[in-house]
Amino acid sequence: MQTNLLWTGREYYSLENCLVKMTPGGAETTSVIIGQYEEKIYRVEYRIKTNQNWETVFFEIISQHSNKLQSLQFEGDGKGNWISNGKKANQFKGCIDIDIPLTPFTNTLPIRRLKLTPNQAQEIQVIYCDLLEQKIKLSSNISVIVFSNPSFGIAASGMLHFKPAVLFLTVTRP
Repeated sequence: MQTNLLWTGREYYSLENCLVKMTPGGAETTSVIIGQYEEKIYRVEYRIKTNQNWETVFFEIISQHSNKLQSLQFEGDGKGNWISNGKKANQFKGCIDIDIPLTPFTNTLPIRRLKLTPNQAQEIQVIYCDLLEQKIKLSSNISVIVFSNPSFGIAASGMLHFKPAVLFLTVTRP
């Protein structure tokens, strides 16, 4: 099964075309984001592969902003062990998910992986890819939570970043 998604960014003026292909081994996602930040055009292409448990096992990002090209490629085992450019990336040990702030898609990764029930939460750490600032870092203090309000027929899930405090929600209707 294949899903083609189109998003318009709110925080960053952008347009994203995201293609998610489900395979027997997991999800394969490719996407292109084009936008404007601080009066400069940026472009981001990313590929993410997960196993069937939604554990990230590969990601590649190519981005260009302010005439600077950045290329990242990480391979993992789905358990938080990463290799980048042929070397162990021990600074990210324990991170199963990645977060690219320019896209809502990466919020889906821990939400799908954790399979939380309504009103359940779990704290995680992620590889945080701030492409506009060209910084890749470990980010902890992130809670994934599932909300439910049966009277409205809405279930929502999201990632809560405590620094800065932002709540991302994915809303589904039964």
